Amino acid sequence: MVEFEKAFADVRKVSNLVKLKAAVVDDSGYVFKPVTPCGLVDTRFRNAAKPLIANVAEQFNIWDGVIQGSTAPCSAASIPAGDIGALALSATVVGAASDGWLIMSPAGDASESSVLNYMPRDAIANSTVLKYTSGFTLKASTNAHALVSLIGVYVKSEEPKLSCYDTPFVDVMIPPGERMDLTLLACSTGYQAVSASCVSAGLSLMGNEAAFVDPRFGGTGFCSARNNIDYTAQLAGRQKCCKVTR
Repeated sequence: MVEFEKAFADVRKVSNLVKLKAAVVDDSGYVFKPVTPCGLVDTRFRNAAKPLIANVAEQFNIWDGVIQGSTAPCSAASIPAGDIGALALSATVVGAASDGWLIMSPAGDASESSVLNYMPRDAIANSTVLKYTSGFTLKASTNAHALVSLIGVYVKSEEPKLSCYDTPFVDVMIPPGERMDLTLLACSTGYQAVSASCVSAGLSLMGNEAAFVDPRFGGTGFCSARNNIDYTAQLAGRQKCCKVTR
């Protein structure tokens, strides 16, 4: 039990390293999302504590944690929604018969890259990233027990979208010869004013008519105009509000 607690502490350290090292979005457009660590395999608690047999590749399924010995198995509810491309995993070896190494590879992949090297007296943990398939293969060079936990997933990043709307019109009546400013309706929470537009309701407002968004007032839009005709004119305006969504 002491060995396992030490190994789990190492796994948490490794998990933090994975989070720090993983790019927010990798070159293929996948974003790393950490999850609460959950178990995929623990050979100490399956089939009468059957260990991995030296140099024998054994395949495990992603969502069969209970059958595969995990006491805190993963479930679909613990995984972020989206198009998963890869899994961030931690692997621990305990109870090894002698010094050796452990290979992990996606199901159907004949890779022989070592995930970690171990010694019989210590619980050794390391992390890796595997392509998401139905399962994965473990192969140890000596008899040993293995624990595998899920610590994160790489999910396909959605392209950002722009959501925009126009505020309702507001208006003001401008007497002859006078200049007035019209403050437009503010954007909803989370939206930013990107432009303002003014209309004169069919009347001619000559000279100094302008529409603008003033950052000094929190980005709220304004219309400004001088009435150069000899009767009262109506000035109306609205602004366009946008935000980035996914």
